[in-house]
Amino acid sequence: TQEEIRLTGHSIECRINAEDPASDFAPRPGKAEFLYFPGGPGVRIDTCMYTGCEISPYYDSMVAKIIVHAPTRLDAIRRMRRALEELTIDGLQTGEEYVFEVSCRTLLKGETEWQTGGSVQIRLGADGTLS
Repeated sequence: TQEEIRLTGHSIECRINAEDPASDFAPRPGKAEFLYFPGGPGVRIDTCMYTGCEISPYYDSMVAKIIVHAPTRLDAIRRMRRALEELTIDGLQTGEEYVFEVSCRTLLKGETEWQTGGSVQIRLGADGTLS
C-alpha cells in the first residue's frame, strides 16, 4: 500500500536539450560526434543518444535527462554538479552550462524561485520539491 512506501533522501533531475539558451532557447539540431555520460552511485541517465546519432529539428529538443539521488539536499546538488561537469556532448549545442548554473549555483545560494527562460518558472517548495 502507499503507507508502506518510505521516502528517503533528495533527488534532482536536469534535462539536457539541443538548444541555445542565448537565442531564446532555439533548437539546435545536429550530429553527436562524441558522447560521454557520467555514472556512479546515485546517478541515472535517461537517453537514446549514441555517438553519431542525428538530432532532428522536427521533434522535442530534449536529448537526455540526468537524475541524481543522495541522502541530503547538499549531497544531491554536489552529485549533480559532478555529473554535469563530466557530461560531454560534442558536435551539437546543448544547454548543459545553463542547466549547471540554474541547478547548482542557484540551489546552493538557497534561492527557491527562478526563471529558466521564456515563460518557464520553477519554484522550490518548503519541502525541497519542485513545482
